[in-house]
Amino acid sequence: MPLTAPIQREHRLGDLTLDPYPVRAGAVLYGGALAAIADATGLAEPAADAAGLRVVGLVYRGTDNSAGPDGALQHLDSRGVAELAIGPVIAWSIPFTGPAPARSAALYVVDDGLVTADAAATTHAVPAGVSAGLNPGRTNEVFVRIPFPS
Repeated sequence: MPLTAPIQREHRLGDLTLDPYPVRAGAVLYGGALAAIADATGLAEPAADAAGLRVVGLVYRGTDNSAGPDGALQHLDSRGVAELAIGPVIAWSIPFTGPAPARSAALYVVDDGLVTADAAATTHAVPAGVSAGLNPGRTNEVFVRIPFPS
């Protein structure tokens, strides 16, 4: 189920970068949500099982652009821009559905708050990252290594 409020995520930190991204008109990005960039526009939106999306990180500081135009503002604390936490060695604890993912298994987006290791259970098989192992402290959560955006 897509997020409807911010959520605190457990994580293992390595090199962390906080990057601002302009947000798609009508989108709400909640803190703790998986964030994607639409290849066609370069605008951030909640990750979803939809064609043309590329997961780039986890929303660190969310934004509500439900009434704003596409990426109108370009600074961190403004509506229309979300601060996303990205990095090649960060693993975020995200709930999963289906069988427990093995370490290093590919993970796919179900929505902005849920992943699966079963690509066939999705329509578009949008990569979310790879499993860094199950979170022993949280039932049905897996540490997800999100690829560094290219």
